[in-house]
Amino acid sequence: MQPGKVAGQGFQDVLNGVGVKSDAKVKFSSHALDRIERRGIQLSQSDETRLVGGIQTLKNKNVTDGLVVIDNKRFVVSVANNTVITIMASGERDVYTNIQGVAFN
Repeated sequence: MQPGKVAGQGFQDVLNGVGVKSDAKVKFSSHALDRIERRGIQLSQSDETRLVGGIQTLKNKNVTDGLVVIDNKRFVVSVANNTVITIMASGERDVYTNIQGVAFN
């Protein structure tokens, strides 16, 4: 599979919310998109569903900026804006600052 591709569909389709309810759509910052492309990070439809669930969990706890952990991926998110600020793979960074909560999905 090519970097930036999701099983069965193009990465842009995932970003456009294919198969995701419109009110739960997650946006990706240009920085996050750049990291995904440069590092060849693979995102599946399941990852996106779990990411939405993690953001919702943080939202239910009134967190505005948080970290969602899915397998070996870490998503720093703006909960209020449903936006992934940056993404990194496990072991890439050990310190996360300016977050209020963590959701393990």
